[in-house]
Amino acid sequence: MNASNQISAAVFSAFVKCPTKAHLLAIGEPAPGAFFVDIEARISSMYKPVAKRQLHSGAKVAEFLEFGQLWCSLDDGTIPHYVDCDTVVYDFALPQRRREGRQPQKSSPSGNVVPVLFLPWDKPNLSDNLLVCFGALALSQAIGTLADTGTLIYGDGYRRRSVRIGDHVVRTRQAIEAIRATRSSREPPPLVLNRHCAVCDFQPMCRALAIEHDDLSLLTAMTAKERTKCNAKGIFTITQMSYGYRPRRRKRTGACQRL
Repeated sequence: MNASNQISAAVFSAFVKCPTKAHLLAIGEPAPGAFFVDIEARISSMYKPVAKRQLHSGAKVAEFLEFGQLWCSLDDGTIPHYVDCDTVVYDFALPQRRREGRQPQKSSPSGNVVPVLFLPWDKPNLSDNLLVCFGALALSQAIGTLADTGTLIYGDGYRRRSVRIGDHVVRTRQAIEAIRATRSSREPPPLVLNRHCAVCDFQPMCRALAIEHDDLSLLTAMTAKERTKCNAKGIFTITQMSYGYRPRRRKRTGACQRL
C-alpha cells in the first residue's frame, strides 16, 4: 500500500497544532533535537499500561489493540475492543469501504470496537478530541461503521471521558482534506510560528526560517486575524509593516494653542 496515500495519527495530531510540523514529519525531515519527543514517549510508555488496567471493570474484560492487530484479535464479540488512536492510519485510497483482503471477523460486531486515546496530561483540549475522531474515521475504513463515541483516558486519576464523534467529524474531515491538499501541492504550507513552538523539536529550524523571511508571526502579540488583514494589504514582513507606522500626534499645550 502506498504510504503517500496514508495519514498516521502522529501527522494528523501535528497538523492540528501546526501544519508545518505535520509537513516536516510527513516528508521525514529530521528534527534538530528529540527532547520533547523522547519525554512524551517516556511518559506515555509509563502511563498507558496503568491506564489500561483502569479500564477493566469487574468481570467484564476489555481487550486493547493496536490498529495493526484489528484483523487478528477479534475473537470475542461480547467485550469491547479498544483500539489505540496513536496507532491508527487513515488511507486516502479507501474513504468509504473496507480494506481489501483484511476484513475483521464476523464474530465481532463493529459497535464493540472503540477508539481510545490515553493522555497523561490533566487538561485535554480540542486537538485530543479531534485525534479520537480521527481514530474513529480510520476504524470506519476497516469495519465499515463509524463509531458513535470514543474514549479519552486522561490525567493522574485516569479519568474517563466519552467523546461524541458526531460533534467533531466535520472539523476532522476538514483537517484530513487540508492534509491531502498539502500532500498534492508542491509547496509546503506557510510557515507560522505559534504557541506550540515552545514544545516542538522543530522550533529552532522554524524560527531561523521565520527570521530569515522577516515573518510577521515573529510578533507574538499579533493574532492570526491581524496577520490575515495585513496579508490582504500586501504586508507579509515586519519591515513592510514598519513602513506604515505613524506616530501619534502630540497634544497641543495651552501655550501653543494661544500662539
